[in-house]
Amino acid sequence: MGGWLYLLLSLVGAWLTYNAARPSRNPKLLVMSWLVGFLTTDLAPFHVLIALIITAGFALGGVLDTLPGQAGFVIVAVSSLWLLVLWLPNLRAARAAARTAAEMQLDAVEPISRRLLLTPFKRVCDGIEVERDIEFSRRGGKVLKLDIYRGAPGGERRPALLYLHGGGWLMGDKRTQGQPLCNHLASLGWVCVNANYRLSPGATW
Repeated sequence: MGGWLYLLLSLVGAWLTYNAARPSRNPKLLVMSWLVGFLTTDLAPFHVLIALIITAGFALGGVLDTLPGQAGFVIVAVSSLWLLVLWLPNLRAARAAARTAAEMQLDAVEPISRRLLLTPFKRVCDGIEVERDIEFSRRGGKVLKLDIYRGAPGGERRPALLYLHGGGWLMGDKRTQGQPLCNHLASLGWVCVNANYRLSPGATW
């Protein structure tokens, strides 16, 4: 029984990896497929770590001595390796940004700390002040709010960023998107505004 359960879990993990690499093009499944794939690839190290912990647990129970368990192990190994291959290009983003900054004669780009990999859901970094839920407009009976991120005190004139979250105008929220970027820039002296907006189909062009 344990071997079949492990095989089932390995197939679920393999499907998550396949969906991340080849998301559905079906209009009815597109948004959900994209959301699941986005979480799978952005949190790939955690996905692989969980797979390893589950595998270790089943191995201690002798499940890997069974045929279903061995099949599941092969599936976990292949899908985990594939997922890491999909994720590794993210590590080159800092070098690409640095090259672009040099070509455009901009200030050096300070990379985001790798420690964020360990705390991907941390909402506020140390030393950052955040004013939340500031109302800036009312449209169609809906109150629109924003958050302002500020770092260490600086001069009167600072660079600023207005961040509008993704989601294809259908989904998303300032509480769950853009926070690593806003925290990082605020630590460098920027003022960052992370704003919500009306979503479709309630709001149209």
